[in-house]
Amino acid sequence: MTRLQSNAKRPYVDFTAPVDAIRAKFMLIVQSSKLWDGQVAKLQVTDSKESSIELRALASARSPGDAFDLRCDIREQLIAFLQKEHPTALPHARAESLRADTPETRQRPQQDSPPGTPEPAPQDDERRARTAAR
Repeated sequence: MTRLQSNAKRPYVDFTAPVDAIRAKFMLIVQSSKLWDGQVAKLQVTDSKESSIELRALASARSPGDAFDLRCDIREQLIAFLQKEHPTALPHARAESLRADTPETRQRPQQDSPPGTPEPAPQDDERRARTAAR
């Protein structure tokens, strides 16, 4: 009988993801599946990018149909595990604020300006106040 390997695609996770915990969950998923033929089960980090790492989940099955179903089961259960137990491990965009977070900037009311309009400098506020007082 031919052994077919099911590669559960290559999910990407945040580079802070707990790989050992993900690997342990993967093994529980595979070992509890009736679709697994008991031969191959492996989860590896196969690549790393600036903001994510690529995981390769590999498990073997007896037939192409079983391999496909096993691949889907592994993917769905790993995603559910990450959503519930490690939501920050899912890929997400990071943004870094360049504006200083000071009491002055936190207390300043937001003005409705068209997009791309620069914020007024503090001296502009003073100038407007002097002009209004005249």
